Amino acid sequence: MRNIFIFFSIFFFISSLFGNEEAIELARQKGYQAKLEKNYPNAINYYQEVLEINPDDYDAKLALGRLFILQKDFRGKKIRQITTTALGGRAVLVLEFIEFKQETTKDEESFFIKIRQEDGSEFWSQKSFLFEEIIAMEFL
Repeated sequence: MRNIFIFFSIFFFISSLFGNEEAIELARQKGYQAKLEKNYPNAINYYQEVLEINPDDYDAKLALGRLFILQKDFRGKKIRQITTTALGGRAVLVLEFIEFKQETTKDEESFFIKIRQEDGSEFWSQKSFLFEEIIAMEFL
């Protein structure tokens, strides 16, 4: 009797693992499709489903971060830019993120950033930033 209990316990454990993998893959596919359709709220919900099943899923976390950028959740965030002047002094600017423009090439996805300076002037960044670079910025 004990052997039967152990067998069924192992069987249910293994089948639950495969069920979770199928559920994760299905939610991931639906999330990706919703992102392609620019339905960002639904895409976020699907990737959050993935994280409910597997909280350590790196790809789902990365996808959520990108979706938050595409939804412009970083708008209004500020960073401090410190530069050195020609005379060796330091200038500190506070820049506010206004908007993101996605640029996707064959190899990578990057974003141009529209920035507002303290004096109210706005401009687009000359350089595009990878998602990881934006996340690494120290927001105020």
